[in-house]
Amino acid sequence: MKPSLQTLAMSMAAPGTSENPRNTEASVLVRRDGSYLLAFTEFYGGGRDDSGANIVGLISRDGGESWCDRRILQENVGGCNVMSASLLRLRDGAVLLSYIRKDSRSACTLFSRRSEDDGETFGESVQINDWTAYMGCVNDSFLQLRSGRVFCPVYFTNGACWSGAEHFVARMCYSDDGGRSWQAARTDVDCPMRGTMEPVLLERDDGSLLMLMRTQTGNVYEALSMDEGETWGEAVPNSLPSQEAPIAVRRVPGGRTAVAVWNAAYDSDARSHGGRRSPLHIAVSQDGMQSVGTHFALEQSDSTTFSYPSIAFDGAKLLLTYYVGEDHALVDGGSTAMLGLRFRALDLKALTGETAAFPLETS
Repeated sequence: MKPSLQTLAMSMAAPGTSENPRNTEASVLVRRDGSYLLAFTEFYGGGRDDSGANIVGLISRDGGESWCDRRILQENVGGCNVMSASLLRLRDGAVLLSYIRKDSRSACTLFSRRSEDDGETFGESVQINDWTAYMGCVNDSFLQLRSGRVFCPVYFTNGACWSGAEHFVARMCYSDDGGRSWQAARTDVDCPMRGTMEPVLLERDDGSLLMLMRTQTGNVYEALSMDEGETWGEAVPNSLPSQEAPIAVRRVPGGRTAVAVWNAAYDSDARSHGGRRSPLHIAVSQDGMQSVGTHFALEQSDSTTFSYPSIAFDGAKLLLTYYVGEDHALVDGGSTAMLGLRFRALDLKALTGETAAFPLETS
C-alpha cells in the first residue's frame, strides 16, 4: 500500500486573541464516550514562554469539528505560569495530566495529576523532579511501556534560560505506580551546542527504548536504553534533518507503525532556529524509527509557522494538534504574532495501513 495523506476533519480549536495571544503545547485524550478532551497552554498578558498561562481543557463531541465546555484543568500556581500539558491514558484506565510550573528563568518544577473518572476531575499534584533547575517536558511526551512503567522525558539546564549560559541535558523520570511517585534515571543524555532539548520516547519491538531530541545541529539526535530507561547510551545524530524544534513520535496502539511529526526543512542560513518552522512534516516508520518513509508536508506556507505537534489515535483516525501563527517562529521564548491551536484528523489507515486499538496507549 502506498501511504497517502487524507484529512478527515480540521478546526482551529483555540485561535489566538488579544486576550489570549498564544494557545499552544497541547495533548488530546480520546475518552470512553468517544469525545475528545483537549488540554493546552492558554497564555494571557503576552506570548512569551514566561508570560502568565493556565492549562485549559476543551471538549469535542463531533470528531474535532467544534470545541466547547472550556474549563481550567490546572490554574496558574507558578511565579510565571503553568504550561506544556500531556494527557496519557494508563492501562489501568486512569488518566495522567502533567504540566510544568514555571517560577522564573532559573527554576521550574514538573508535576503529574491522576484522574479516575476519564478526565472529568484530577487529583492532587505529585512532584516529578527532585532537583532544582530550569527544566521542561515537551507537550504530549508522557509514555507508558508494555511493562507498565510511565515516563516523563525531562530536559534541564543549570544556567538561567535565555542567558547565553544555558546548556540542556536530558534526564528521564519514571513511575512504576501509575504516577503516584517518581524517580530519575541513573544517566543523563547530552548533545552538542545548546544541548539536548525536548526529548520524546518510543518503545521498540525488541524492548529497547529510543529517545529522540531537538538540537541546534540540523539533525534530530537519538539515544538508546536497553534497561527500560535506567541508563542511556551516547546521543548520536540520526538520519532526520530538523530545525531547532521538537519532534513528536507515537506508535499506533496495537500496531507496528510509528508516526513522526516535525519541522524537517533545516536552513543553516536562517536567523534563528534553523528555519521559520515551516513546512511541518509527517512520516511513518515500520522499524522503530531506524528509517522513515516519504516525508509529507502536513502544512507549508511562506508566511505562517507550524510547530509543537501532538499525536493521538482514535480507531481509524490519527489526531494531531500543532500551533499556527503568522510571522516568525518563537524566538528567545517569545513571538510578535498570535499563535493559535489547530486540530487535524487524518485517515490513519490511508497513512499507515493500520487502525489503533483502544484504550491502550502502550508504546
